[in-house]
Amino acid sequence: MVIDYRKFFVITETDRKLPLILETIGYEREQLHYVREEGYPCFHWLQTISGSGEILLESGPVKLNERQGMLLAAGVPHSYIVPEAPWSTWYLTFDGALAASIVHALEIPLGATISWGADTPLATIHEYYYHKYRDSHDFTGTNGSFEIYQFLTLLKKHGIRNKSASFSQSHERLLPLLLELEQNY
Repeated sequence: MVIDYRKFFVITETDRKLPLILETIGYEREQLHYVREEGYPCFHWLQTISGSGEILLESGPVKLNERQGMLLAAGVPHSYIVPEAPWSTWYLTFDGALAASIVHALEIPLGATISWGADTPLATIHEYYYHKYRDSHDFTGTNGSFEIYQFLTLLKKHGIRNKSASFSQSHERLLPLLLELEQNY
């Protein structure tokens, strides 16, 4: 069983030159109501592990159910609303010299709901980080940068936006056609 955890990482001047910098990771079995009038100073990912809650943005409320999350850019004002407790969440915050460029290049939408299947690594990522955090303390520097990039690529690979197929599902459907083209043409 995963228990609540929260880890803030010390960021050095050398780290600030890295493309991605891991700032925090955490899991809360009972997400509380928060108001961030100035937003959060880094990119901020929040996903629902169980239950449901809402993120209130300037454009209105967005409900996050199980296996759904949202990436917010730095400085986006938002609040968490917990209509039915408990709402269990996992979060990750990051920055870096190329953070915005990498998020843009991977075409990860900001401020939009992203979903994924129960059989993907995203469904149990809070457990992965709990065990990794418990067994290792080295999330700084290039190791932290790697963790963020790995997470973002999982999101790109398994994330579903607007009920369309994820990148990996689209690729799997096209694979027989691509193999046929390669072998015969």
